[in-house]
Amino acid sequence: MRVTGTAQQEAWRRREFPPVEEVTGGVWSVPVPMPDSPLRYVLSYLLEHRSGVVMVDPGWNHPESWQALSAGLDTCGIPMSAVTAVVITHVHPDHHGLSGRVRELSGAWIGMHEREDALLARLSEDGGGRHRGWALSCAGAARRRRTPRSWPPPPPGPRHGARWCAPTGPSPTAS
Repeated sequence: MRVTGTAQQEAWRRREFPPVEEVTGGVWSVPVPMPDSPLRYVLSYLLEHRSGVVMVDPGWNHPESWQALSAGLDTCGIPMSAVTAVVITHVHPDHHGLSGRVRELSGAWIGMHEREDALLARLSEDGGGRHRGWALSCAGAARRRRTPRSWPPPPPGPRHGARWCAPTGPSPTAS
């Protein structure tokens, strides 16, 4: 493997907040802070494609996190309206917290593994305990399922266990 950027790694070692970094052509790493957490930040990724951008793990639902994510998009020269999809690696609040807000502003669809979707459903049905508000907002973002009709290509089949959620706005068209 060839390391294409070292600024974020160096910042981690210095215990500083890292800069936005282009990993390789069309792939950006955007640090999003997690206020009051010893983990400090999560890395959100932006993957450019011919019709826009896929965002992976938008980050913690907090004003400071939103500001950093928005500023990161600006640094990359990418408007929020270019985000066509949000992919969630797992539904921890530091990864899925801002997905609903991104979708509200961009019309992007949200995708996650079916087990993550089932977890959100269980949390929202049983009240979610101390994470109730977060679970309900994420479950709301994940409840509408529809395969996107444009880029990225249709999701993997059921054997891969992915769930795909409808955008709130009009479906983007493929170029």
